[in-house]
Amino acid sequence: MESTKTAAVDSINGKVSPDEGDGSHSIAMPGEVLLAEEDLFEPFPIDERLESLETGHRILRARSVFVGVLLGGIVNAANVYLGLRMGITFPANLFGAIVGFAVVKTLSKAFSESIPILGGAFGPKENAIIQTSATAAGGLSTVFTSAIPALYQMDLLHTPTADYGRIVLFTLGLAYVGFFFATPFRKLFIIQLSRALNLVFPTATATATTIQSIHVAAAGEAAAMKKVKMLGIAFVAALVLRVASNFAPGILWDWHVFTWFFIWGGHNNAAIFVENWGWYLEWTPAIIGSGMMVGTNTAASMFAGAVISWGIIGPVLVRTGAASGVRIMGPDYTGPWEEFTTYMSMNLEDPVNKPSPRYWLLWPGVLLMVAVSIVEVLCQYRLLSIAAKVLAHR
Repeated sequence: MESTKTAAVDSINGKVSPDEGDGSHSIAMPGEVLLAEEDLFEPFPIDERLESLETGHRILRARSVFVGVLLGGIVNAANVYLGLRMGITFPANLFGAIVGFAVVKTLSKAFSESIPILGGAFGPKENAIIQTSATAAGGLSTVFTSAIPALYQMDLLHTPTADYGRIVLFTLGLAYVGFFFATPFRKLFIIQLSRALNLVFPTATATATTIQSIHVAAAGEAAAMKKVKMLGIAFVAALVLRVASNFAPGILWDWHVFTWFFIWGGHNNAAIFVENWGWYLEWTPAIIGSGMMVGTNTAASMFAGAVISWGIIGPVLVRTGAASGVRIMGPDYTGPWEEFTTYMSMNLEDPVNKPSPRYWLLWPGVLLMVAVSIVEVLCQYRLLSIAAKVLAHR
């Protein structure tokens, strides 16, 4: 029992002793001792072939920072679109690592050492700087999908043109707040607590593994170039689809299946009521790609939330008179499209007596997110207690 306690304390203090025999490390968790054949909390072994690529060369270079910021800006723009439509964003780690490799590797081959800004050796450390710059630039999208839209909703800002200076200063302020918190949090969670809490940081680990693999051999470089080629093909296909869909939206973009059934039935069936709740197919490449990336659990959770909200609770609210919609054709219209109604508005003229289903569902949705966040924090009691011990020993 005493040895277990000692191992846990040593792990908190960053002390790791090699096991006898095979030289592997003991990774101690609070209250137990775990053995691992490979230490996930140590840097990758130095590969002499990779080390020789950057020997005698500067790692922090203008090209790596510029390419990283450019790629991060692309991800930033995409994240603003996705964040405003879906409320989720994606990191730029892997995108910056792979595409940055293709761009800078091409530059290093095309230009000689005599052109210091564009040419010169290129290795994994500079590649890591590219993905770091891309991640930092891509992370600025959060403020444009949450805080700034909220400021406009509360009439604290006027127009993007008039508020440009305020938005720039606000973004810079948040960026520096991130810098100020990044250093102490890095020391706490990455250096001091990662081993104790088994924090392997899967995205960062996958990015580091990818960078190492694409630099270590010709096969890795070929695989990276192939991935970039596939990204380019997907980008062009999505671009062509979006442009062409403007000329044939009913064929290439929106499939209002239940509207078709309503028309085929002579405007005399209940299919229009399903259409009213927004149940149609939209072939948006960004949303489809996001569904591929978020994983089964997140996708299933979002789909279940949509079914419960817009397939069960919403219709019940309208049926009982607790919420109401807006007739698209106008209140005085009489004809085959008389029942064509939208329930997606955020009409706040009388939110107490006549809320829209979307406004009504906003509050239980917010309550669920707040409750889950609080429970998630409480479930991390072990992390909080260890962090308190580390801070107390300083």
